[in-house]
Amino acid sequence: MKHSTTIDYLSMTIEKNLNLINDLFPKLINLQTLILHGSLFYRFDFDKQSISSFHPKLQILQLYSISFSTIIEIIQNTEGNLQTIWLDSNKYENVDQTGQLIRTISQHCPNLKYLKIFLKDRYLEDFKQLLINCYLLEGLIIYTDNLYLNYYADKLLNILNDSSPINLHKFELNYCKFKIETLNSFLNNWRNRKPLWLYSVNVESNHNMDKFNDMIELYKKEGIIKKFKPDKSYNFINDYKEIDLI
Repeated sequence: MKHSTTIDYLSMTIEKNLNLINDLFPKLINLQTLILHGSLFYRFDFDKQSISSFHPKLQILQLYSISFSTIIEIIQNTEGNLQTIWLDSNKYENVDQTGQLIRTISQHCPNLKYLKIFLKDRYLEDFKQLLINCYLLEGLIIYTDNLYLNYYADKLLNILNDSSPINLHKFELNYCKFKIETLNSFLNNWRNRKPLWLYSVNVESNHNMDKFNDMIELYKKEGIIKKFKPDKSYNFINDYKEIDLI
């Protein structure tokens, strides 16, 4: 491509463009936004030299159904300017790659503001370090591959209470089905921080929804919760700029 060094935005579906991506990717030295769509069912083999090429100006990384090993390679070859990472994928070759991905973000993304991340219980301490290192975080989506009543819910929310950077206040927690009491403790401990914006939090039973809604209304009146959108996903890729103006 004649003017590839001037391209700052790239959005592609890998299935139809793998050869083009392998050829083009190392040349995009001024790339600022990268959007790649992979496949839920197939693994695509990127050229090693291509995927490990250096992209010092990359700020927005939006990846769908991309292997964790590829995601890790891309992030490792940035220069700390990533501000938005949207990872819609649980394609790890082994479970340890989950922790490796979290550690990679923690080590290479000091300017990160918005993050969607896959999380498993065994890597909560790595996640805690990510919160400490990525101290500019404002918005966070956590998801996993099995929503259930989780015995580590208390630990996750305690980590968010204790280690969240000062500006982090927008959450979508698709990590497990939380007990009402656990959420109540989290909200009560959020006092004197930036008011929360909460999206689609899962609770343990529909029978507790009245109790849950009463709790949310109480914390809204106390100013601990600013906005609660139980039926809306936190799509910061498309609407965070608009949301910030509300």
